Amino acid sequence: MLNSYDEAMLRTMRDLLDDYVQDTSDLTEASLIRGAFGRLLAHLHGQPLVVIDGIPDPAMLDQFVPRATHTRLVITSRRLPPKNWPSPVVTIDAMKMMKHSS
Repeated sequence: MLNSYDEAMLRTMRDLLDDYVQDTSDLTEASLIRGAFGRLLAHLHGQPLVVIDGIPDPAMLDQFVPRATHTRLVITSRRLPPKNWPSPVVTIDAMKMMKHSS
């Protein structure tokens, strides 16, 4: 059973695949969609930039992001990835609203 985030991610992956690579009507299982999306990220002529916003757990990326990609990835999450994460990590503290005085 997929949660709403997983369903939204799979829908987005399918849309990108439909736009850039292939018809996804034959991809009926989540693992097939994730695999095809991972191949798109690794393809030399794939998307130059993909933003994955608000992933609940960075460990989920192991399900569909290959270790070597030609695509630049920007991934946001409220949780930090494991310490052995192979890519650069930028941490941002809580933001504060400030009143601008003119």
